[in-house]
Amino acid sequence: MSRAGKRRRAREMAVQMLYQQEQGGASLDDVFASFDVADYLAETTVRKGEDESDEAAERRRDKARRAALRQAEAAFDYARRLVRGTVDHHDLLDAEIRRHAENWRLERMPAIDRNILRLAIYEMLHEEGVPHVVIVD
Repeated sequence: MSRAGKRRRAREMAVQMLYQQEQGGASLDDVFASFDVADYLAETTVRKGEDESDEAAERRRDKARRAALRQAEAAFDYARRLVRGTVDHHDLLDAEIRRHAENWRLERMPAIDRNILRLAIYEMLHEEGVPHVVIVD
């Protein structure tokens, strides 16, 4: 997985965790502990060649699954960093959203949208080396 692919996957994980934290009020430690990278991977991975039944095909699939899990776990590390930073800067991020959101109160925005905006602004302001155009995309 490319560095950009890892970041994209980490952002997806981070949005899920931010949503869970906001909606459920759980601590970040609880959110991180309950996030199952293997389940996330199973839900987001497109399976190809599942109808192959020989042993060689099964070994290839197992090897690919193990590699994907290692990559997803690396993305999870970045996701935790993004979530922690977003939560730590929550008030500043919300102030920025309020400043730019015309005719929208933050509280009326859907929770997913709010958290995507918070995450994107956090990453733009605090994560060096990530082009802003990539974050917005």
